[in-house]
Amino acid sequence: MRHKIRTASAALSLALLGGTASALPLSTASLTYQGTINFTAADGLSVIGTLDAQYRTPTGPAQPYRFSTSLGFGEVTISPSVTVTTPEFEIIPGTPPLCVTIPFIGEQCSPGTDPVNAPGFDVPLNPTIPLAGPFPVYDKSFVSSELPLGGVFGFDFGSLLGGAPQTLGDVVQTQFETGATTVSESGSLGPFNGAYQYEGLLQPGGDTILADYSFILTGPGLLGDLESLALGVLNENTALVADLVFDLFLATNPCGSLTVGQSLCNDFLAGLGGLDLGITFDSLVDFSIDFTLAKSIVPVPAPATLPLVALGLGLIGLARVRRTQVAG
Repeated sequence: MRHKIRTASAALSLALLGGTASALPLSTASLTYQGTINFTAADGLSVIGTLDAQYRTPTGPAQPYRFSTSLGFGEVTISPSVTVTTPEFEIIPGTPPLCVTIPFIGEQCSPGTDPVNAPGFDVPLNPTIPLAGPFPVYDKSFVSSELPLGGVFGFDFGSLLGGAPQTLGDVVQTQFETGATTVSESGSLGPFNGAYQYEGLLQPGGDTILADYSFILTGPGLLGDLESLALGVLNENTALVADLVFDLFLATNPCGSLTVGQSLCNDFLAGLGGLDLGITFDSLVDFSIDFTLAKSIVPVPAPATLPLVALGLGLIGLARVRRTQVAG
């Protein structure tokens, strides 16, 4: 009898340990996009990168899940077309009138000369402007209601940013559900003038997909709005890039085209700073930004009180077993 009780107690201890360990469940699903966003007014908006998706079939009854999403940007570069305008500068100094007094004749004055100024001139540039990174854009999570086993994946896993599945996510989901080793697919992007491509390879074990993907968006209205937005931001923050543009401006030897006053022009520019120039961003040649978009779905752990409830029920059961044995 004592042997049976010890065995039951050991089994209960293992069960409680197992219940504690299960409070830290593995991800049911995760999806990580890494890539680069490029934009040019001529070629449109493109997103090209790699995808790492994992999915493990949930076990047990319906339960709530924690859905987490984060987006971060890495290196950012902007290559605009810039016009740099110099202020007017003096290339030949003027002289004041010279007056002398001559005995018996009186004061005689010779006229002075006016300074000779060179007008400001425009210099077009195409700089590449690096911006600081990396920096997070957002990191959010929410807990769902209880979801049945078959509803976990489609609930949120396919979406890029929110809860509604998107085209590329549907392709990933379908590959997991069908178990297709290789999937090569392309399609359109809804209301936009664009397309996507997906090349996914299901890894051995069937719970991981590694894929290459690309989005291409074009359309005059969309691209014009994006370019106007980017140029507006640049023109409102010229102080952030003024020194970089000024150094590139000096590297073009802007005084080299002058036939008179090159030395004075160089001396004049050497005394200026980036904010002394007129800097206008005319068009956007290229915009590039690296990003990481990560999502995960994790079962919500059981409340901490459940192991204690299980312990109490187990002890009650052991007491009943012992009373039965004693009575027998």
